[in-house]
Amino acid sequence: MNKLFQELKRRNVFKVATAYAIAGWLIIQIIVAIEKPLSLPDWLDTTVIILVGIGFPIALIIAWAFELTPDGLKKTDSVESTDTINTFKASKSKKLNKIIISVLSLAIIFLIVERLYFANNTSSSDLDIGSTSIAVLPFADLSPQGDQEYFSDGLSEELLNILAKVEDMKVAGRTSSFKFKGQNENLTLIGNELNVNHILEGSVRKSGNRIRITAQLIKVEDGFHLWSETYDRELTANNVFDIQEEISRTVLNELKVRLLPQEETEIKSFPTKNLEAYNAYLKGTQLVANRRPEDIQQAIEHYKNAIALDKDFGLAYSRLALAYGFLIEYGGPSIEETTINMKQNVDKALQFNNNLGVAYRALGYYKQLDIIPNSDEEALKAFQKGLEYEPNNAYIYNHIVHIYQEYDGEKAYQYILKAHELDPLSDVISSNLADFHIGNEKYEEGLGVLDDLIKRSPKFANAHNNKAELLRSKPYGDLVGSFKTIYNAYKKDSLNRILLNGLTRAFIDLDMIPAADYYLNISMTHYRESLNTIGLFVNINSIKGNAAINIQLLEGFKERFGEVSNRPISDVLSYMYLISGNSDKAKTIIEDTFPDIVNPDYQPSRNSFEDQNDINQIGVLLKYAVIADLEGNTSLKQNIASKLCSLFDTLKPGSIMSAAYNTKEDHEMICAALQGNAETFANTLRNIYFEKNHKYLWKQQQIESYYLLYKDTPEVKAYEKEVLDDVHKARAEVITYLKTQGDWKSEWEVE
Repeated sequence: MNKLFQELKRRNVFKVATAYAIAGWLIIQIIVAIEKPLSLPDWLDTTVIILVGIGFPIALIIAWAFELTPDGLKKTDSVESTDTINTFKASKSKKLNKIIISVLSLAIIFLIVERLYFANNTSSSDLDIGSTSIAVLPFADLSPQGDQEYFSDGLSEELLNILAKVEDMKVAGRTSSFKFKGQNENLTLIGNELNVNHILEGSVRKSGNRIRITAQLIKVEDGFHLWSETYDRELTANNVFDIQEEISRTVLNELKVRLLPQEETEIKSFPTKNLEAYNAYLKGTQLVANRRPEDIQQAIEHYKNAIALDKDFGLAYSRLALAYGFLIEYGGPSIEETTINMKQNVDKALQFNNNLGVAYRALGYYKQLDIIPNSDEEALKAFQKGLEYEPNNAYIYNHIVHIYQEYDGEKAYQYILKAHELDPLSDVISSNLADFHIGNEKYEEGLGVLDDLIKRSPKFANAHNNKAELLRSKPYGDLVGSFKTIYNAYKKDSLNRILLNGLTRAFIDLDMIPAADYYLNISMTHYRESLNTIGLFVNINSIKGNAAINIQLLEGFKERFGEVSNRPISDVLSYMYLISGNSDKAKTIIEDTFPDIVNPDYQPSRNSFEDQNDINQIGVLLKYAVIADLEGNTSLKQNIASKLCSLFDTLKPGSIMSAAYNTKEDHEMICAALQGNAETFANTLRNIYFEKNHKYLWKQQQIESYYLLYKDTPEVKAYEKEVLDDVHKARAEVITYLKTQGDWKSEWEVE
């Protein structure tokens, strides 16, 4: 054996092996490090490892069988020992030592650079996503009674949330991942649709005081199981969270993802030590995902129960605050009561745990609500803070979209694309993406997104409503098709607020006010506190000339909400007094409430947060210009016209002015009214309706403040007759359709 060892040493086999091993390891590490940044194929590192492994024994065989001499490469047996040869061997041995030292030095340098640079180079913009990607599918409930779906869904969502906190990963959103619940047969197709390269799936089985959780990590490309494990433990809160941490860590290790210190802390943290509280929390989270008012109410009760069981349960406070916010959006109890509850629970959540991304999301959502004016900058700060803790939270990006779209459409568009990339099957995000396509005049793309969304989620009301609005807007102008779209959706979900209100608007655009009244009354019965429904109520009363009813309602709101509502409500109040013929009262309200905006030196703008916070500026200036015209103050009217039309010309693409003035057509009508004459104004309206096929909210135009300037002129009266002739043709077709459906009511008859 000693003789063999000496011979191996003489032939430099050990040195060749050492040099090859170090060089091979270094090559592999370099390939692994550059593969993702350079977008090299996933199979490259595997191929290199195999080649290096195959080359190792070949290198040893060559080292044993051949020897490098001054005369070239020769078989070792044929090399005679001479002084020249011995000297050359000594020189070659020293060269091998130098090679080994050099390669080892390179390896050490690489390790230092890789540790210091790659591990710390994690700072990125909000819109960067890690190339390592994963989706967590809902774990199957295999419990004997099949009654633990909320728990298996909750476990899946919590695992998703843990992984989503890791900045260097892309994690598919909950909505998209849960679309494939119970459809785990073809994981490659699911992975491709979610645009991820790994999938985590599993099952949960609860029986008595025992729990068994099975998890498996799968590579989408080939369906290969990278890892699988079964955890069989006593059912306690600590054990559940321990399992979640173990699964998360194993997945991250398998995917070679390094954790920052903050991420380490987040993975180790337990939201509660009370299993009953955690169960209640999971039940609430499962219900609130449906976004139905009755489910949200039940979810609130579950969250309250969770908090009663654990007063320090920060995550439950956060989710409870969000649930209250959803009530405002989807219909519920009084607005002021809901916002108060929302704020109290946000504060509690941050008090118990100020490292929760969902808590900052709830805080931003609270700041973003319409009832809280001039707070978008604060909302954005809260959302950005939330992204620090949950960089993969698609819904935080979606919230940010609604802030930037007010003054920077390009940036808003980038954020909606990011949200959609993270959660491509989210109904809400897909609907907003369609809106942005439409807002950027990519109508076919927008319609395509809506059609796909309706096919995928036929119960999602927003998609039907948005499609109906698009169909009667440019470039389609299809009043009948639009009506049928919203009507057929409503028939399948007759108490849905969005569909009720959408159907009401469709009837308004068909000049069928009695029918619109009928459906609005249903909406007011069930959603009296919905801001959307209240706005529609005010709108119809304005069309019907019932400004007095609106004034009484708005004065009541000012008393309810106090100073916080003064500017937005005063804006609408001044308009009501103006259309009712009391321009003096309207002027007084405007000058008392908005002295900054009516100041002659005021310059409207929408390209910063400060400008954005003046959400009332366009409407206020319009009404003030109309009042100036009524008073014969032509110079003031022209001054305002110059300000507004200059603003419209400089507005960034895709940005909106406010909910009331958000299209190019709005801008054209405003400038034609303020800068032109009756003929110019009428021709502009005619071009928008007939040439551009923009028939959406044509009735709304007739109650705008600027319309008052020319409403009684022969030119505008002629335009109105042309429009009514076209609208009534569509109306007749809709009436026939409703009668065939058995849904026509005699009291809806109109002349």
